[in-house]
Amino acid sequence: MGLDVRLTLTTLITLASAAHFGSSISTGRCTTSGCTCQQVWSFDSQTITDYCGNPGNDPGGPWCFVVSESCQGTNWGTCAPGTCGGSGQFSQYTCSSCMAAGSSNAWCAAGALCATGPMNSATLLPGDAVLCPHDAWVRSSGCVTQPFTDPFYETNAWALDLINVRPVWAAGYTGAGVTINIVDDGPDETHADFAGKYDPLASCPGSTGSRGDHGTTTAAIALAASNGQCSRGVAYGATLSKCPLNAAVQSQLIGSLSRNMVSSNSWGIDPCVALANSGRRKLRQRRLLSCPFATTPASANTASPCSASVCASASWSAPSTECANQIRTYCQNGVNYDADLECASWTHLWMTCAFTHLPWSDLRLLQRGVLEGRSGRGIVYVISSGNEHGNGEDVNHELFLQTRYTMTVGATDKLGHHAYYSTTGSSLFISAPGGDTSAHANNWHVARNSAGGGGCVEQDQGTSYACPVVSGVVALILEANPLLTYRDVQGILAATTTKNNPTHPLWTTNAAGFIHNIKYGFGMVNAGNAVAAALTWTLFGAERRIIASSTQQRTVPHDGSTLTASVDVGAESVAWAIEWVEIYIDLDHSSRGDLQLELTSPSGTHSVLNPGPRPETSNPPVEGCSAAADTCATRDNGVCNNPSTCECDYNDCLAANWVGTNGQPSLYRPRFNWKMTSVRTWGERPTGRWTLAIRDRQVQIGTNPPSTLRGWNLFIYGHHGTATPVREQMKSAIAIRAGVDPSAVTVTVTSGSVIVAVRILTPTATAASVHSAMVSATSTPNSATSMFASVSGYNVYVLTIRTSPTVAAYTPPSSQDDVQEEGLDEGMIIAIAVGASVGALLFVIIFFYGMFVYSNSLKPVLSAAHAGRFGTSPDGPGAGFQMAQGTWPQAPPPYGVPSLLSSYSKVQLAGGAVAYAVGVGLAYELARPVPKLPNCCERCKTFDSLAPKYDTEIEKDEATSGIMELRKHIIARARGRVLEVAGGTGRNLDFYGHSVSELLITDWSEQMLQVAARKVAAKRAEGGGSSSGGSGALSKVTLAVTDASALALPSAAYDTVVDTFGLCSFEAPERALQEMARCCKPDGEILLLEHGVSSWSVLAWWQQHRLNRHVVRWGCYWNRDILKMVEESGLQVLEVQRKHLGTTYYVRCRPPAGPAVGVGPQLQAILS
Repeated sequence: MGLDVRLTLTTLITLASAAHFGSSISTGRCTTSGCTCQQVWSFDSQTITDYCGNPGNDPGGPWCFVVSESCQGTNWGTCAPGTCGGSGQFSQYTCSSCMAAGSSNAWCAAGALCATGPMNSATLLPGDAVLCPHDAWVRSSGCVTQPFTDPFYETNAWALDLINVRPVWAAGYTGAGVTINIVDDGPDETHADFAGKYDPLASCPGSTGSRGDHGTTTAAIALAASNGQCSRGVAYGATLSKCPLNAAVQSQLIGSLSRNMVSSNSWGIDPCVALANSGRRKLRQRRLLSCPFATTPASANTASPCSASVCASASWSAPSTECANQIRTYCQNGVNYDADLECASWTHLWMTCAFTHLPWSDLRLLQRGVLEGRSGRGIVYVISSGNEHGNGEDVNHELFLQTRYTMTVGATDKLGHHAYYSTTGSSLFISAPGGDTSAHANNWHVARNSAGGGGCVEQDQGTSYACPVVSGVVALILEANPLLTYRDVQGILAATTTKNNPTHPLWTTNAAGFIHNIKYGFGMVNAGNAVAAALTWTLFGAERRIIASSTQQRTVPHDGSTLTASVDVGAESVAWAIEWVEIYIDLDHSSRGDLQLELTSPSGTHSVLNPGPRPETSNPPVEGCSAAADTCATRDNGVCNNPSTCECDYNDCLAANWVGTNGQPSLYRPRFNWKMTSVRTWGERPTGRWTLAIRDRQVQIGTNPPSTLRGWNLFIYGHHGTATPVREQMKSAIAIRAGVDPSAVTVTVTSGSVIVAVRILTPTATAASVHSAMVSATSTPNSATSMFASVSGYNVYVLTIRTSPTVAAYTPPSSQDDVQEEGLDEGMIIAIAVGASVGALLFVIIFFYGMFVYSNSLKPVLSAAHAGRFGTSPDGPGAGFQMAQGTWPQAPPPYGVPSLLSSYSKVQLAGGAVAYAVGVGLAYELARPVPKLPNCCERCKTFDSLAPKYDTEIEKDEATSGIMELRKHIIARARGRVLEVAGGTGRNLDFYGHSVSELLITDWSEQMLQVAARKVAAKRAEGGGSSSGGSGALSKVTLAVTDASALALPSAAYDTVVDTFGLCSFEAPERALQEMARCCKPDGEILLLEHGVSSWSVLAWWQQHRLNRHVVRWGCYWNRDILKMVEESGLQVLEVQRKHLGTTYYVRCRPPAGPAVGVGPQLQAILS
């Protein structure tokens, strides 16, 4: 595709500063008089973005607009050769080099400024004036020893401190094992800062000869080594790969799917271009009665049009050419544009735009990267938002920025404030330090490519430099938790930012508690928070999509009034959390840039999708999917054959919910000609009414052509569950530091402290090594500051350390957080007394009611006796009765109170006693205190303590309930290489047959597996035989202590994966299911036999009531929703059976076909 509508590709790469690709802006310059040049300025309709220029072809050479007129008495000066430093100011970048240049020099560490003496704030740039007041300057004795050997770390410390990365380094995270692919003009991999880091196999073909300065800079910011050369990168332990940016952009966005993990993109395709001097500007007349601009300019280097003589008698609805030039000069100053909102309405004076969206081929390429890259977890795409804020651009205007597959990064200055050039919008994801030459004299100082002389050099500012900062943080996140998908990385970053510039008026908090600002996205990236969150992050699960559409045609008014259109989203059967929102609009409008479009969520969150007015006059044709456009040979054959495009198999793919036969989702898009996105509703519920508001902000004089909204579609993407702020989920980094999976760590946060229980599963770990890794130089180990404390700011108390196979535990004194012991208290005594009274009352009622019934039942018997109905005698009826009194053994007793020794009386006594016992027992059960749920380590102890007697305790129950038969039934399906997760004491060993070639049994309890190991040894000693005819696998059985949620096993390696009653005991059951799916071959089977919540509401209530005691006794959460877990994991369900009033689940399934797409409909079909 053609790369740029503004510049040719060659110009784009050569003049990096003018393009979003250069989102960097060149090195600072000075005049021959030593005055600092302004970085962006205009003259005679030409915009200069490289400090020095020669717009009038002056034979005297290039000149510039100076920052301070007081420096030389005029706004203009001739450029000095080389970089700024003619006055002796700012030419040194460290305290030591500053003092070496002159013993009387002064240094300001916060601004990294060197001068011949402390400088007056009035002579400094605005940001430096804040950082470097008079008392912040020091002489040679004030130089502070730096913590690292990299010579220019001190210069870049402002950026690294803003993102809170030093605690992460202290915790041992450097990005090791993570490859960052730099898509740029080609970093110089031969530079010493990249020594030993370059991976040619992960790089694109033809990369070796591409070595540009821009790419070298962005790579250095992300991952330069800590080797004493220039300045360490954010992820200085990460690996470098590169793909040169060229005309074949499509092939550069992926590189190696298997080796690249992060794609860092400091480039862009801007939708707007500058008008030529003779270019015809669109007439945009508005009804303005007075000057609409600020009377005092934000930049002291320009005059407000309101006070300019050329605009004194102007008609503000149609200003003269001279006044228009003054407006252009004023508004093209980035500082003025950022401060004066009126400038956005005048961008037509110097720009023209053509908003567009990604073509199918590029979108499909990005989709392939996130679905197939990194073993199906997805390449994480990071891209700079662009430097076009001063041109009125919005993130929603540009191709690669308006897709949920990429995260856009904006730039801030040294104070964390918005950099004047950084493009804004509702889709802006996050911010990072990029620098701002209008506020600070110097910014970044990193490696330079060999063609430019090598070494290190100041590289200034740009969103190009903010992008690799975030890419580096992503590498740190993936080192901490490589199981995260690209969407989980987005979720972590969205939830862990710092609210920089907190008093800025554009901050908003949505209904889910997420903050957003169109200038900062979710805020400043915070490496410490993000890594701490990654350690215990719960995976989002399958991506979900909701589509809401409106086909009602509406006329768009031109009088400035607002058109509103709404769509409704119905209630979901399960909790939903929004991630991205995409809006597709079918609009017939001759000047759609004039429009302001705003989306309002059901929760009231507003997203300005297009700010308007902007100089965009295109009215592109409608594209997208429809049955009418489907002319493919495979259409309407009942199979979604072509999910890579919606122009084929429309009806078939619609019926398949836009998922192809290969499991790949299609790129379905409705009929549209304008697409926009927003992240401002992140975490909210989608249910309710969504409203689109359209207002023409360029109310023009004269007749306007008709405009029509033909329809619009809302695509909501998210996941099942809720978006809890991650700061509440933070757990300890200690476990990872010691080689432990995060699921083996339990954390309780109490009044700013963290109580940590750690179980070490690494066989080589010892208590001493773990203890030394966690404890710093303090006198009391149980209150030591640890890596987690440095990352999160909490105090950490280590309760338990447990290693395997050697048990050596450290246990501090008991704390209030321990599990409470059960016992009788005053409340229980009262409850038992009440229960006893109720039982006694029931006893009396049952006894006397029984007596009454029994007594009345004798009356007909006695009457029959008087009538001789018991038989006759030779002497007649009367004599017969008399004889019966003494001789008939069947004669009834006399009428009256029954004997207490009768059998019926015994039943009465027993019934009353039972009622009494039930009353007392129920009172005790409901009144006794509920024990606290055990933490991870305590449950580990439960399993270990149960191991020796586990088989004996459950043998009778499993035999009488039929559980053993269910085990035998499910294991009979096992074939080939078998992985059994949570194998425990090996209760399934007897049932494995000769169809099993190899068996691996895992469990996180070593004591349980030791019992299983003894069983295996005994069977082998018997020759491998068994009464059940199994044991074909016993010759190749392996037992391993490992965590089911982080199986250190190859993917797609096992024909069958078995789990019997394990999901109730896992800390992270959904993640365990995903790991089972990962290890299982695509055509293999996953066999589950599980405890779960009953389908009977009364029994489900009882399970919940008894949950804590059951977990304390057995370590099992026996009321988990098994089918929901299976659904969330995305497994393909083949069969479901439920036994024992719905508490026993038998589920047979397969790994997801391609990406996990959910199994809700499958489950529904099976259960119905």
